[in-house]
Amino acid sequence: MAAFAVEANASGVILNTGFESPYSLGPLQGQFGWLTAGTGASTATVQNSIVHSGSQAVQVVKAGTPNSDRRWAMPVTGYPTQRFVIVDWDMRVAPTNHPTAFGPFVGVDTYDADVQPYVLGSLGVDATTGDVLYQIQDTAVLTETGLVINFDQWYHYRLVLDFLTDTYRGYVNGALVANTGFPDRGFGLNNFTDADIAAFAAAADSASQSLSASAVFDNFLVRDGILGDYDIDGDVDTADYAQWQATFGDPISPAGNLADGSGNGVVDAADFVTWRKNLGSSLVSGSGAGSAVVPEPMTLLSWLPFASLVGLTRLRHRRDVAR
Repeated sequence: MAAFAVEANASGVILNTGFESPYSLGPLQGQFGWLTAGTGASTATVQNSIVHSGSQAVQVVKAGTPNSDRRWAMPVTGYPTQRFVIVDWDMRVAPTNHPTAFGPFVGVDTYDADVQPYVLGSLGVDATTGDVLYQIQDTAVLTETGLVINFDQWYHYRLVLDFLTDTYRGYVNGALVANTGFPDRGFGLNNFTDADIAAFAAAADSASQSLSASAVFDNFLVRDGILGDYDIDGDVDTADYAQWQATFGDPISPAGNLADGSGNGVVDAADFVTWRKNLGSSLVSGSGAGSAVVPEPMTLLSWLPFASLVGLTRLRHRRDVAR
């Protein structure tokens, strides 16, 4: 288990974007802090032809040439302040139309890249078979969840990173499909630095390396905890109300800890409103942050040096499928 001390800090949105204006049509990298890792011909493009909601989304195309693995991310520092980091996105995957090869993987992978890019968790789709894939603990082997999606249809995906237990869960349309430890948990991971839109070859054989793939991503949301979860156990319930009630009127320093959901430095009526608004939310059902109107692009607290993201290209090619 990582040396992570749970603090009951107020939940916050790290990133919330549907890639709408002021994002402009064209390459995603370079817009509002998005960086890219990888030197191949794969692309991520803001476009307005295929969307889940709104008028714009990002289309990722993995090039059909070797060494075309690529990732796109907004690195951050200072997270998590809570036990959980939650990543949500909508994704539509096109088929490769290849009869036998494995992959490519298209989806999201997450990292603690403070020292080097260690994997926290991944969830995505094999663009050849439609199998939903994740990386298992300790070995990071890409493994089938047992769920097969339909190509050219939208699905909602969620990763829940648990920094208390060094585990993560994956959900598709609200159904649990993966539950395992951090793939690189042996390295003492205790920070969240980036959630990457990813497209990479799923195996080292020449057929897999030469496959192309295409997917569209929309409604990308990264959250630090759940609003109103004052005892940070993954849901908003009466226990959180009891936490608020027992500390009502108390000054809180630093602001945002304990039941100071509004972050104004005192437990007051505003924190009750936060709790009531999000009552019933959980790691599975989501929270008010998922539907809140957030200006685009979301301002990040800080950025990591570009070198740490580029380091993602050094990820091990040990992602052979476990069948």
